[in-house]
Amino acid sequence: AQTGGRILGCFVTGRVESTVQNAGGLVGESDPNSIIAASYTNAEVRSSQNRNYTGGLVGYSNGGQVIASYAIGPVTENESVGGLVGNFGGTRFC
Repeated sequence: AQTGGRILGCFVTGRVESTVQNAGGLVGESDPNSIIAASYTNAEVRSSQNRNYTGGLVGYSNGGQVIASYAIGPVTENESVGGLVGNFGGTRFC
């Protein structure tokens, strides 16, 4: 899990496959103090874990900020799926 960190100007291409919770193209899980800025993914994100959060950029965001970032590519999972974030709680998008 990425905790309280900053991800600036990063990108991911290819494929992300997960059999555990919280799969994201860039980050699996972020916390309230995290910042993701000027970053993107062009990846296929897949998860086979039930009751999981799967997102093109972030799997599970428990706050923090996502600034000028985007995700391209298919996202597949059995339950909670989002093109950008699988599940977010209080995340600030700019």
